[in-house]
Amino acid sequence: RNVCEKWKLTRPYFFYVGGWEGRKNVPFLVRAFAKSVRTEVDLVLAGGHDRERAALQQLAAELGCAERVKLLGFVPDADLPALYAGALAFVYPSEYEGFGLQVCEAMAVGCPVLVARATSLPEIAGNGGETFTLDDPTELAGLLCRVADDDAFRSDLSRRAKLRASDFSWDKTAAETVRVYQQLQGAVRT
Repeated sequence: RNVCEKWKLTRPYFFYVGGWEGRKNVPFLVRAFAKSVRTEVDLVLAGGHDRERAALQQLAAELGCAERVKLLGFVPDADLPALYAGALAFVYPSEYEGFGLQVCEAMAVGCPVLVARATSLPEIAGNGGETFTLDDPTELAGLLCRVADDDAFRSDLSRRAKLRASDFSWDKTAAETVRVYQQLQGAVRT
């Protein structure tokens, strides 16, 4: 069965998956989405907890976009590749991340990536995505409009995401870890 049908996603959408707690900055994303004024596009938020749902629903209602903000809650890992692949872009507004695995997951399927210009996120996205400031949602709103309206820009972001994703793999991580241990072992001997 089609994953988008399963989740009742019938229109183009921007996608976020992760926690909905404060540092994840999901209200900032909702504000930017509302400013983008794209009535034909939805914002799909996966993850989070039911206790955070009411505040996001209230914010979306106050901003006049409640019918276009879809709060999926928990999504099984098996559904995520299709949800990333079907999105206009994956948007990650987090104020703090140690790594940002979702950014890599999105890039791996060629999903255009928009990440906050904060902590490790610009380094993880590299040339594979675009960044935005967390000072004001206007810059992100502009990027959302550009991704929705500019097919060539969106295609270029998809190409860049796939290219950047090739820099990340578990095999490469294991090899780099072994290399560091070997260097440390050599340093201890001398």
